[in-house]
Amino acid sequence: MKKVLGGNMLGLKKIRNGFMEIVKEHPVSVISVLISTILYCFICEGGSDNTTLTVKCLATFFLIIALGALPLEAFRMYRIKNGDKDILKNMNYKIACSVVMFVSVILGFFTAIFFSFGHNIIAAKIGVSELTVDLWEEYDYRIVSCFAVVMICAALYLFLKKSGCTFEEYTAKAFCGLMKAEIVFIVLVIGLMMIIGAFSVLIVEVDFVVYERVWILLLGFVQYPCALMGVSKTDDEISKFGKVMLNYVLTGLLAIAFVIIYAYIIKVIVKWMFPLHMVFGILTTLFGFGVFIWTMAQGVCEENLRKIFKYMPLLFIPCIIMEILSLGRQISLYGLTLTRYAGIAAIVFEIAYFVLYIYNMKKEKNAMPLVFCIIIAVSYIALLAPGINAYSVVIASHKGNVMKFLNENNSKVSKHAASESYKTIAYSCGAVGKNYIHKKLSDEENEAMVEISGSGVEPSTNSLYIYANRYEDNSYDISGGYKKLYVANLEYYGYAGEETDGYEYDVTCGGKKIGVVNLEDVIKKLIELNKAGASGSEMNDAIKEPVPLNDGGKFIISYISINCSEDMSSIGSIDANGYVLK
Repeated sequence: MKKVLGGNMLGLKKIRNGFMEIVKEHPVSVISVLISTILYCFICEGGSDNTTLTVKCLATFFLIIALGALPLEAFRMYRIKNGDKDILKNMNYKIACSVVMFVSVILGFFTAIFFSFGHNIIAAKIGVSELTVDLWEEYDYRIVSCFAVVMICAALYLFLKKSGCTFEEYTAKAFCGLMKAEIVFIVLVIGLMMIIGAFSVLIVEVDFVVYERVWILLLGFVQYPCALMGVSKTDDEISKFGKVMLNYVLTGLLAIAFVIIYAYIIKVIVKWMFPLHMVFGILTTLFGFGVFIWTMAQGVCEENLRKIFKYMPLLFIPCIIMEILSLGRQISLYGLTLTRYAGIAAIVFEIAYFVLYIYNMKKEKNAMPLVFCIIIAVSYIALLAPGINAYSVVIASHKGNVMKFLNENNSKVSKHAASESYKTIAYSCGAVGKNYIHKKLSDEENEAMVEISGSGVEPSTNSLYIYANRYEDNSYDISGGYKKLYVANLEYYGYAGEETDGYEYDVTCGGKKIGVVNLEDVIKKLIELNKAGASGSEMNDAIKEPVPLNDGGKFIISYISINCSEDMSSIGSIDANGYVLK
């Protein structure tokens, strides 16, 4: 009993000493986070009074200050470990600290103002339009996001250098340290919530806001210091349990995932079909987990397993081709959006990562820390780089449809394509998109585009959601003397409460109208089968027959989804794709 108590006390003493050491090593960032969480716990109920908004402003400001201080403190500890005891007297270090903290203060001030106060309040105070304030806020958030990426990557790189480990060893130790931090945090959360719950039931009823405040305080007093301890204190060896998990369990699960993915790749090649649209998300998730698993495994594995884990990442390279095909098809059918741009950025990062990985493997140099530079570069390009950031590229890809529709008497671009492009710019590209609409479209043109874009259908409780596909088919019948084949798309969005007065819809290819099709028979047949409880294969068989186009040719449907009322009085939306023969 005494041994158990002694062991527990020793463990608690180690945690306490570690906490005090972290506070000494990172006083500005830890204390700033503590102040921020204390302030947030006072305003977690919300409110719009001046006191609440001021407290919220200060809490946000201190979070940005903590972010800026973190790599500076990490650099100081790295230099002290390497024998530079007088780093605080170093003029270059003082200048670097002054510059970084000045930037942190400026960003913290503006971010706190934008995050805490409404656009209308700020606009009225300084005498500018709300759109101008929206633009300032958006650019501020994008700059802060890049700043956060740079600060976190710099801090992790310095923790890596301070540890004296290889990139792979540090990744494994930091991961295990973070897991320990999470366990401590979760145990404390559960324990305190149970105590408060018991007190509430047995003594005095406690309001739910007390739980929120305790959770917020634990984030600052436990979660952040413990997480910081996990990534900066990597001197201890990984336990046998941790090595088993990283060497066998996680890598085994990753190997099973690769088997499934390669089986699907073989299926795609044999059937000579495009990969499904969800393939990109699955493969990106696989890379996200895989890059940590194979990196950590190489850091803790025995010599006989090192070669296996060294070549395991190369199995993902063919998956990049599948990602490109899957995402490329979505972009060709539906156009570029911010989400799809993020997908492109992910693919660029993966390609850059594997170039670095293969170089590191061939030259046997510790070059993998350069991955932090790749992360920073991709973040900067996606968020801030003029002309090629996400917002600029998405607007550039859609503005042509809107302007052609307005300037060329609707002859070159379908109403649907122009409507979708307008909605993407105006509603998905934030303040930059709104500013483009404000500058490039007159009030009359904007009103016209708003009118044709509509507001979409709000599904009612008696709506039907029906879909069918022919993805399992090995081939399509294209006989009949046709000269051209188009990869076709059909999208329709009705208006709320609008009754269906026809079933004719535009079929497009690359945003250009290539024909009109009447889907009345197809829709009615699918609804009848759905009501009769038909199986998926029966639903799929219902779209096997091509549908004739009004002006000649036929539409081969490979996928269709329909949202409509049970009595077919209104069609909410139709999404279909396939091929047109002419």
